[in-house]
Amino acid sequence: MTKVAASTDGGETGVKTIASSTFRREAVWAAIVLAILISMGASIVTVLQLSYAYGGINLNDWFFGPTGGPVYPFNFLASHLNNPQGPNLIGWISTFAGGGIMVLLMLARQHFLWWPLHPLGFAVSTISMTNYISFSVFLAWLIKSVILKYGGPSLFQRAKPFFLGLILGQFTVAGVWLIIDFFTGMTDNNIYWV
Repeated sequence: MTKVAASTDGGETGVKTIASSTFRREAVWAAIVLAILISMGASIVTVLQLSYAYGGINLNDWFFGPTGGPVYPFNFLASHLNNPQGPNLIGWISTFAGGGIMVLLMLARQHFLWWPLHPLGFAVSTISMTNYISFSVFLAWLIKSVILKYGGPSLFQRAKPFFLGLILGQFTVAGVWLIIDFFTGMTDNNIYWV
């Protein structure tokens, strides 16, 4: 079985984990694809069942509401077709400036070993989810940097289960609240934010 080099942070990549396991690589990928297909099918059935049982309008406004995600692209397109505007100079300047910054970030990442910023961070910095997770990402980076600087790779490897446990704990608590909601009839205990 072919071994793949470990990642630079001292951890194992997903490919190495598959390559070093006792399972055949094809069997693992088949299991991943099967899990994705089952999840998609279960999600579609659940959404349809909930929509017909309770009425989509009574569920989450962003996913089903008359002003949420499903109608947003059509409203955006209709407003631009009904009120056409000429070329937007500021929009073109912003597009070229953003593209130029991205090119510079990519070149810096490729040519300077010490360059700390990944170009993908620039692309995702403008999405709304960044507002919710930016402090957590910064805190994780800071803790990882301190652990690697003062404890080295060995402490980093020993600390991984603790931090993975924090993630598992968050989803466990969210799952417990979903079960409590199911039995008590309550709603609005969100999993991710609010």
